[in-house]
Amino acid sequence: DRGVVLAAVSQHWHALHKAALIFRDDRDVIWTALNSRGGTTSWEALSLATLRLRCDHELILKAIEKGGYQRVMMSVADPSMRGDRGLMLAAVRHSGRSLKWADPTMRKDREIVLAAVSNTGSALQFADDSLKADREVVLAAVARDGYSIRYMNEAFQLDEEIILAAVEQSVGIFK
Repeated sequence: DRGVVLAAVSQHWHALHKAALIFRDDRDVIWTALNSRGGTTSWEALSLATLRLRCDHELILKAIEKGGYQRVMMSVADPSMRGDRGLMLAAVRHSGRSLKWADPTMRKDREIVLAAVSNTGSALQFADDSLKADREVVLAAVARDGYSIRYMNEAFQLDEEIILAAVEQSVGIFK
């Protein structure tokens, strides 16, 4: 009974484990599970949804907002969604490491990469080489994590401002 399933998943998304497949293909059931009081792992409800719903932009965005971040893009959302600019931007703003799972075109997108490295400096390693040679992107990365200098283009090895920013962020960087 749909009403029983909705009531159960509204309490905790884990109830989806016992739900019939027809309910795992019901957008309202999945939406309710994502909004359940299931704690910080309610984003995992999307992993129990059918493939059709794992391609639903709004459901994926909700799962990202619920704390799934990179895990949603890595293992839950359909891989075709990794090229969705809006989803990737939301994911990297929550966790820069989500860039690892981005479609190659997204790794070339300056705004997405800048958001990723501003959140997690080491996300620079997943950026397209052209952006590892972008001074502003590299500065944003090292300002967040000095150790990210290991991913920058060699052309910046003698750039005083970048090296100083890296040292200020990570004092023991050259030990």
